[in-house]
Amino acid sequence: MGELMALASTGMGVTLALSFFVGAYFFAVWDSRREGAEPDGQIGLKLVLYTLIIGALGVAVGGVDTLMHYLVSGAKTKTPGLKAGISGLAAGGLILAGLVMMMLPRTNTSEHPKVLRMTLGYVAAISGSAAIVFFYLFVSSMIMGGGEWIEKSAFLAHCTTYGGVAYLALNKLGGLSGWTAPSRPAPMPQGGGYPPQGGMPQGGGYPPQGGGMPQGGGYPPQGGGMPQGGGYPPQGGGMPQGGGYPPQGGGGYPPQGGGGYPPR
Repeated sequence: MGELMALASTGMGVTLALSFFVGAYFFAVWDSRREGAEPDGQIGLKLVLYTLIIGALGVAVGGVDTLMHYLVSGAKTKTPGLKAGISGLAAGGLILAGLVMMMLPRTNTSEHPKVLRMTLGYVAAISGSAAIVFFYLFVSSMIMGGGEWIEKSAFLAHCTTYGGVAYLALNKLGGLSGWTAPSRPAPMPQGGGYPPQGGMPQGGGYPPQGGGMPQGGGYPPQGGGMPQGGGYPPQGGGMPQGGGYPPQGGGGYPPQGGGGYPPR
């Protein structure tokens, strides 16, 4: 069963790669004739390279799928299936690494990423659709019951493998397209809206802890009746000594011993 899965995945990968080449080639030719289209002299070369990349990716993903099934099933598959998975992963991975690291850097794909975007979108759509179908089959097999776990685990392995490929391709495509991460809500400020724990603020609105009124305004300071310097006479005397009434000993009324009336 493992060998059949590896062969099926490899054949499907090659078929999808050829389908991509045909569709992308006609789209590229049509788009190049569009008025105002940006010229790209390497678009045919990049189409061939990305077609080979999709084929190598299909072989590598087939090997990963076989290994995933071996692990999910609890190592109940036969040894030839495990060897087929390792072979597919090694062969596809080596070809994929050679194309990406040796061939693509020689092209202008960084300046003209149109073919790269089409490739990522194609891989994400195909892999994501396959993951959805296999996830449905796995859930249906678990709910309906019947069958052995080795058959149900195959659906789970397919769903996990193709879902991972779809996520990676879609994430890369989103980065090239300039999507943004969802913004997190801003935290509440620590010093606004409500007074801090432990009472009221010491510097405004309410008197500070420790009693009484503030010492500098509005109310008399602690320990005294009225302020000493304004509005009321100072402590210790009835009337001010230097204003409003004549000082003792002169002015207004004659001093004792002279003026006004003759002495007796």
